[in-house]
Formats: sequence, structure tokens, C-alpha cells
Amino acid sequence: MLIAVGSVKAAPGVTTVTAALAALWPEAQHTRRLVAELDPSGGDLAVRYGLPATPGLASFAAATRRTREPAAVWDHTHLVVGGSHVLPAPPAAAQ
Repeated sequence: MLIAVGSVKAAPGVTTVTAALAALWPEAQHTRRLVAELDPSGGDLAVRYGLPATPGLASFAAATRRTREPAAVWDHTHLVVGGSHVLPAPPAAAQ
């Protein structure tokens, strides 16, 4: 199942709602959940969870040059509290 949550930049609550939805998903212990942060202006999840920016969206984008295997995304995520995996965007648009 794929659920997309989006909004314009500086929309309060979109990142929070997305992270909470993933953390509280029904049957979460039987479902692998991925929060992919795709904000072209830069992301907030790495800062929120105290994660390094790498691995993340930028390293995944670079890896897709070598492989088209969809499962490769999991190598670029971080496991966070609640059991969700986060694919953080770089902290600034320049990256």
C-alpha cells in the first residue's frame, strides 16, 4: 500500500502527521513502513530524529545509477522510534 501526504512548503504538520501515521500504523509489527522525505527545498526529518543526512535520499539517488532494484531503498534508510524507516532528504536545497 502506498500513502502520499503532501503540501506546499512551510505547511505546518505535514511531516509530523506523516511520521505519526507511520509509527502508529495498524499491524505495524507485521508491516515494514517507509517515510520518504522528498522535499526539494530540503528536509526536516534528519534534524528531528538526530540522524546524519547520509545515508538518505541523496545517496539513494546516486545508487539508482547502478541498480534499478526497488529493495535498494532500504539500504539508505534509518530505523527510528516506532519502528518506521526514514529516508531523509538533504537538509538544504543545494544538495
